[in-house]
Amino acid sequence: MGKFTVLRSDYIVTSEAIVDGYLLIAPPKIKGIKKELTPGLSIDCFFDYRDHYILPGFIDIHIHGLAGYDVHSGYNSIMEMSYKLAEVGVTAFLPTTVALPIEQLKEVLQEIKKAIQDQEKSEYLGKKRGAKILGARLEGPFLNKKKKGVMAANSLLNPCIDLMGELEATAQGIIKVVTLAPELPGGLELVTYLKERGYIVAGGHTDATYDEMIKGIESGICLANHLFNAMRGIHHREPGAAGAFLVDPRVTCELIADNLHVHPQVMEIVLKCKGLKGICLISDAVPTAGLKSGKYRFAGQEIFVDEKGQSSLQDGTIAGSTVLMPEGLKNLIGKLSLSPVAAARLATANPARVLGIHGERGTIIENMEADFTIMDKNYEVRNTWVGGIPLHE
Repeated sequence: MGKFTVLRSDYIVTSEAIVDGYLLIAPPKIKGIKKELTPGLSIDCFFDYRDHYILPGFIDIHIHGLAGYDVHSGYNSIMEMSYKLAEVGVTAFLPTTVALPIEQLKEVLQEIKKAIQDQEKSEYLGKKRGAKILGARLEGPFLNKKKKGVMAANSLLNPCIDLMGELEATAQGIIKVVTLAPELPGGLELVTYLKERGYIVAGGHTDATYDEMIKGIESGICLANHLFNAMRGIHHREPGAAGAFLVDPRVTCELIADNLHVHPQVMEIVLKCKGLKGICLISDAVPTAGLKSGKYRFAGQEIFVDEKGQSSLQDGTIAGSTVLMPEGLKNLIGKLSLSPVAAARLATANPARVLGIHGERGTIIENMEADFTIMDKNYEVRNTWVGGIPLHE
C-alpha cells in the first residue's frame, strides 16, 4: 500500500451526511473516509481543516466568463477562466457560448477544444492548476427572438440539423449541452437529432407554450435553461414553458440563486416542485462577475453593472449574473434554509448527474476524483483541490 494524503475535518460533506473524520486520497483519486486513522498508515502529507467544511468541488455547467475573462475572447481567456474559477471553489465547468454567427461560433469552439487538449497534456505535470474544462455548451444560436435576453437578435436562427452538423464537425466531440427553443420551425427535429447523438438538450430562450414544451420534453429536452429567465412563465390559464419544466420529472431545472433572477420565495416553489434531485445550481456568470460597477461589453452589446452588482443592458434587461457558485450556495443555505449537504448536492452531484459523469466526480466517495472545495463556517472559500492537489499549500 502506498502513501496517502490525508485531510482532517469535522465537516466532510458527503451526499448523505456530514462526517467527522479523515479523508484519504492518492492523487488524483479519493481512497476513502475514515473515522480513525489505521495505526501505521503511511502518510505523505497531512492537512488539518478541522474547523472547515470539505465539500465536493463545485461543477458549473453554465458560465460565460468572470473577472474580465470571456469564453469568446480566445484560448488565453478560457484558460484564465479556469484558473479564476478554481480560486472560488469550482473544480469543473462548461464554457458556455452566446449566440454568434456560425463562423464565429466555430472559432470559439476551436479555442475551447485547444484549451481542453492542453489541460489534458499538462495534467499533474506541475503547471498552474485550474478547473477542468468538461466540454463546451452552446446557448444558441437556435433561440427565439421573442425571448432573446442579452443575445444579439441578428445571430438567432431557426433550428437546423445541417448547421448543427457544421458545428459538430468543428467541435469534434467537445459539445456536451445545446440550448434551443423547440417551438421554432425545425425545433423538435433538432431536439430528436441531438438526443439520438447523445447530447444533453436544454430548453431555453423560448416562448413555447406548455403543450409545445411538453412535446419538446417528449422529444428529448431534459434540462431547463436558467429556469424562469428568458422563457414563457406561468399563468394560471397557460402554464408556459416554466410550468412544463416544473411538473415534468424528466427535466432538471437550472437555478441562478443570486436572489435577483429568481425571488427566494419562488426558489422555494421550485424546491417543492422538483425536490433536491431536480435542481442544478448554476452561475450564468458573465465577464463582469467580480468587477467593479461600470460600463462593459458582452455578447456584442454594452452592459452596465450597478453598485449592487446587477448586470443589465441599457433598457434594463438582465445581462447574465455576477454571482458565482459559492455565493449561490450561501443563498441556498441562508434563504432556503437548506443544510450544507442538501445545498452542496445542487452544486456538485446534480450537475455531475446531468452531464453523465456522476461516476467520476461530484461526490466524496472512494474512487471519485479528489476535487474539493474548502469553506469556512461562513461558507467562504479558503482552498480548492483539483485532482488531489491543493491550489494553496
